[in-house]
Parts: sequence; structure tokens; C-alpha cells
Amino acid sequence: MIIATDADQVIFDFYHHFVAFAEQVLQRPLQLRSNSFNFTERLDMSPVEFFKVAVMFKTTRQWAQLPVFESSITALNWLLDLGYQVHIVSSIPPDVKDQREQQLESLFPRHYRKSLLLHVARTN
Repeated sequence: MIIATDADQVIFDFYHHFVAFAEQVLQRPLQLRSNSFNFTERLDMSPVEFFKVAVMFKTTRQWAQLPVFESSITALNWLLDLGYQVHIVSSIPPDVKDQREQQLESLFPRHYRKSLLLHVARTN
């Protein structure tokens, strides 16, 4: 049987890590303005600031250092040990796929690329 799941906010706490990183880079607290998926609408961050943070997030390899939700790791390991195939779908920039793979391989060393597969959705 195949199980599919998203990575961010299911396995990885991308949102809180990105916001904390952005606050560190911008050297100011960010306020929530809306629940939009667009970070420049969601937070009080200009498009130029978002671009700066996103570039630094990538170049400092933050995609490979995201905090995890331990309960998700436990559940996925349980499913993998029972013989399920897990497909992780992620809409990350294609040029950071190696960072996501590095973290998944460290979290699931017995299963990654065997019964746990990563699929990167196209982003614009």
C-alpha cells in the first residue's frame, strides 16, 4: 500500500523555522498580517526582504536543517516498518531538492530511496 504526505508542516516545521530565520536576518520581529500562503502578504515583509531571506535560507542550507515533528517521524517509521511505501510530495524549489533529500535520508536511513520516496512538485 502507498501512503502520500506533504513534507512541510506535516514532517517539517518549515513555517516557524522560516519566520525565526527571517527575523534573525532582518533583525526585527515579524507580525502576522493574514493567513495567506504568500509570505509577503502573511507577514510584514516586503518582496525585496522576502527575496533576501529566501536566498539566505537556501545558501545557508536551512532546507536540510528544518525542525521535525517527532510524532510524524514516529508514525512514518511505523508505517515503513509495516511495509508501506511512503511518497513525500513537496513544492520546494527544485534547486534545494538535494537539501530535502539529505534531511530525509538522515531521518529515515533504512528506508530512504527504497520505500520512502521524495517527489518535488513544480513551482513557479
